[in-house]
Amino acid sequence: MKDREKLLQVGIDFRSGKREERTWNDLNSSMDNPFANGESYRGFTKKQLKKLGKLPSKERVVSEEVQGKLDTMDMKIIELEKNRVKLRTTKLEYNQLIRESARFEMLVEELRRSIEAVEPYGFKPIIKKENDEKVGVLGFSDIHFGKMFVSLTNEYSEDIAYDRMNKLIEDTVKICRKEELDRIVIVNCADNIEGMCLRISMMGEISMGITDMTIRFSRFMVDWLNKLSEYLYVDYYHVARANHGQIRPFGTKANQFQEEDMERIVITYIHDMLGRNERINIPIFDEDSVEFKIFDYNVIGLHGHKTKNIKTVIKDKSNQHRKFYDYAYLGHLHHAETITVGEGETNNCEVLLVPSVMGADSYSDDLMTGSKAGARLDIFEKDKGRAIGYNILLN
Repeated sequence: MKDREKLLQVGIDFRSGKREERTWNDLNSSMDNPFANGESYRGFTKKQLKKLGKLPSKERVVSEEVQGKLDTMDMKIIELEKNRVKLRTTKLEYNQLIRESARFEMLVEELRRSIEAVEPYGFKPIIKKENDEKVGVLGFSDIHFGKMFVSLTNEYSEDIAYDRMNKLIEDTVKICRKEELDRIVIVNCADNIEGMCLRISMMGEISMGITDMTIRFSRFMVDWLNKLSEYLYVDYYHVARANHGQIRPFGTKANQFQEEDMERIVITYIHDMLGRNERINIPIFDEDSVEFKIFDYNVIGLHGHKTKNIKTVIKDKSNQHRKFYDYAYLGHLHHAETITVGEGETNNCEVLLVPSVMGADSYSDDLMTGSKAGARLDIFEKDKGRAIGYNILLN
């Protein structure tokens, strides 16, 4: 009996375990052939299980097989659904990216259609002959058009922005008349509009949406440059990447979509609208900086929001571009400063910080770093470099 119990237990284990390609004949042989053949051993095991009531019914066997197949099918269905969701998510993000890009292009087209090409003003030059010995460079930045506030020492709105820019024309013309200049180089170091994507706290101080900011400011700058060109020839350099104009789609962080910058729309519009004015030269740079020459001196202009150390910006940009720069114009910091960082053959190499047209606000008041609204006009002389600096106050 014990032998029968042992044979039954071995048979049960064999029946329910991993056989590893063994057969009942193999099992019978390994047990010294207690049965005529493997089929007899299998029949014995099945019969004993049936007596003990441990043999599953045919319906149960079929049910377990069916359930196994259903479970397998469920897993395949889940996997298919997961792949479908992944594909749908990818398509959704792709379509959002396409829509944002299309909106950007549509806005440019709308700006181009909004008014006909602006006719140049009549020319009333303040100096009748060309000055080959001196060049004036007007630097302004951080207009933050669309922002509206009252702080401890300053007040700002759309109309005040217009007034300050018009005052800038008056002061610039006076200085150029004094210095006998017939041409002016302008460096606009960006953050021209306030934007509305940097932080939630900005929302309480904006007077219009980002699209209106872009359209109104672009139209104003076209008129402003036309007006200035009544008196002077103008080379206008506009930095096309900053931080306030970024639209930051999909909740992205700063500089993740640097191409999505409203500054690019502003400069594109100005360039297209003033194409017929032969007294204004407007090159477009599809980078985060602009550059030009004053006599033999190389000058670079950028906003400065990504500059980690302003004292090394000339060295860093010279290394990056494989080109030696003598001067660098930077905005972003909202105050004027001249920092000598090296020495050239006939000049000092200088970082020229450009003040803000907007001026101090509650944020700078809290930090006690406020500065008057303004611009800077530097006079460069041949073989001397930057010789004179005018600090233009606008409030």
